[in-house]
Amino acid sequence: MRPTRSLVSLSLALSFLCASAVSTTSGQQPGPPSTKPPAQQPALIDELESRLRNFVRKEVTDALTTSTKDILERAKRSEESGETLLSVVKWVSAGWLAIVTLMFGFLAFIGWREYGAVRIAKDESVKAKVDATSAAAEAVASADKVRSAEGEVGLATARIREIDKAIAQALADTSKHFRDLPEIERFGLVGEAPDLPSAEDMVRYEEADILIVIADKNNSIEKPRLVEPFVRLGTYWRLLENYPRSIARLQRAIEIDAQSIDAHRGLCAALYAAAGRDRVSAAEKHRVLERAQVACTKALELARGNPDATAGVLFDQGWIYDEQGRYELAIEAYRQAQQLDVRGERTNIGYNLACTYVKVGKYAEALAELRKVIDADDNLEDATADAELEPLRNHPEHRDAFRKMIEEATKRREATAPFSSSCLDPSFD
Repeated sequence: MRPTRSLVSLSLALSFLCASAVSTTSGQQPGPPSTKPPAQQPALIDELESRLRNFVRKEVTDALTTSTKDILERAKRSEESGETLLSVVKWVSAGWLAIVTLMFGFLAFIGWREYGAVRIAKDESVKAKVDATSAAAEAVASADKVRSAEGEVGLATARIREIDKAIAQALADTSKHFRDLPEIERFGLVGEAPDLPSAEDMVRYEEADILIVIADKNNSIEKPRLVEPFVRLGTYWRLLENYPRSIARLQRAIEIDAQSIDAHRGLCAALYAAAGRDRVSAAEKHRVLERAQVACTKALELARGNPDATAGVLFDQGWIYDEQGRYELAIEAYRQAQQLDVRGERTNIGYNLACTYVKVGKYAEALAELRKVIDADDNLEDATADAELEPLRNHPEHRDAFRKMIEEATKRREATAPFSSSCLDPSFD
């Protein structure tokens, strides 16, 4: 610690007093004479000593106080530094303790998991050993069964080969088989049910139905070649009044060839025939006829440029309009069909037109159309038995003319060879 200014002054004063005391006790010294009497020098010395003591005491006290304050401040700063250092040490210790605890917990978890995995692996190993033993026993038993079944497998394989060969041959002959099938639909005048095919023809058609469906599923025959068989099968099932199957076959033909006029016409005929069933609700009949109209419209679009096909489609459309009660539209469709039938070979057009004329009260027109039909077809049974013509047969103004027309047709029939009545079906070809 460096001496303060007061201590320096104190040292100088002490030096001066010591020098004065020495000079007094030792006698005269060279120099100027003293200004004070000799008796006053001890008192002066005492006063100086007293002041010196007080000064020293004060200076020492002040120095001690200053030093003490300095020491206390340093001690306080040291204490604060120690507390800060202690706090840091505590946080660091707590952090390390947490890290050590987490590491220990993690290691304990890993150890527990590995222990569990080892235990599970051990259990699975034991189970696998048991299963392997059981499987070995079952394998031995299965081997015995396989050996015993080898003979049966060989027989079954031979049978399957024979069946495959027969199916392949049948599918290969399908086209020829269909060409050999007779036409089972003949067209007459009105909507009476046709005669059923012979039992032999029915068997052949139903065999063909199975073969065609198999050929379609197995892709055994080119798809375009299946359109005609599906159309003919649709006609067959319609004549047997199995309308769901008929519709299914015709829809499949359309799926293969959407441009097939025959498929759309066949679907139209199947639908309006289904709509004419007994016990069909009005709502269902309306819905089915709407579907038939859609198929007919598509067929009419495809038949454009083909007068004969267009005439047939217009006949179907007239039939649908008639069933819907839209008689004027039915008459228009039948008349357009007649205009396309320039040779007058489609007598069923005129007959249906006559029936529709009766429904709207145009009896003279109906009688005229019916006369042309009977002159061409000589089929009297329909005209005399059809319930739709009953109003014409009993009309006061036209019944005599109707009776005369029937008598003349009967005489012509008697003068010619016996005539076999044609099968009567609503569809037109």
